[in-house]
Amino acid sequence: MPFGVVVLLIISVFLPSASVVATSPYESGYDHGCDDAKISDPSDRYINQPEKGPAYHTSEFMDGYYSGYDKCSSNNDSNDDDDDIRNSNTERSIDSSSNYNLHISSATSYFERNYFYIVGEVLNTGSNDKEFVRVIATLYDKQNNVIGTQFTYTDPSTIQSEESAPFKLIIGESDVSSINTIDDYKIVATAD
Repeated sequence: MPFGVVVLLIISVFLPSASVVATSPYESGYDHGCDDAKISDPSDRYINQPEKGPAYHTSEFMDGYYSGYDKCSSNNDSNDDDDDIRNSNTERSIDSSSNYNLHISSATSYFERNYFYIVGEVLNTGSNDKEFVRVIATLYDKQNNVIGTQFTYTDPSTIQSEESAPFKLIIGESDVSSINTIDDYKIVATAD
């Protein structure tokens, strides 16, 4: 038997067989969202790690992420536990802020502990970079009364032309009359 054939046989005997399982971006996002729903500290979640936020993923991945997060959050709800993450059944209205060429391309919300979170992404469709991009939320109760407002900056706060950046709004008891009375919200993106 030629030497090359022997070496090839030896290598093939000792190399483990590898199987490749391809998943779609949606499935990958769903898995990450479901995993994050089980993590109580938001700073430990995959989506909040450097270079892992919404701006670093496709819309298909983020759709899967939000679906996974929502599904696994609703499976983990516990009315007896203040540390749980609860799905937000609030309505939302997004103002495109066309005069700033800023568009909120995705947004979702959830309750966690004594806070209400709105997370998403802002896209700059203008030809110029936008500096100090803010997302402003107006919060409403069931009677459509304004019960609070809050804002945050995108991260990074400067969004280059045709680029996007994520944001996370955290609303606490000091921002609204009561977290549990939030029924609806409107969000808008602006810049200096």
